[in-house]
Amino acid sequence: MKRHMTTKGFALTPADAAQLDRRVARLEKRLRTFNPDLVHLQVVIEKHPRREEYTGSVRLALLEQVLTASRNTAASVRTLLSEVFADIEAQLDRLKAALRGETARGRVRKLVAR
Repeated sequence: MKRHMTTKGFALTPADAAQLDRRVARLEKRLRTFNPDLVHLQVVIEKHPRREEYTGSVRLALLEQVLTASRNTAASVRTLLSEVFADIEAQLDRLKAALRGETARGRVRKLVAR
């Protein structure tokens, strides 16, 4: 997996960097079936200049699909990372289920008695 990390207005602490590495490793486990050269992860975290608030976005590109995180504001970097990566993992699970065809198997037609 190719990664690109950008921070604006602050520097990651070692604890936050370790949290990011744990979340990326957890995501890599879910992406074992995909070719690592075709998976791109982009993480952008920005500190609001006047408030103690962090804004972030995560984009995961694979199989001509781009998964983006929708929850992107938190009071600390750790909570931002956990919320954003939880959202990406949920989207990835839905994408993998759709690729396996599990969404189509849930519908069953009733037989009509004649």
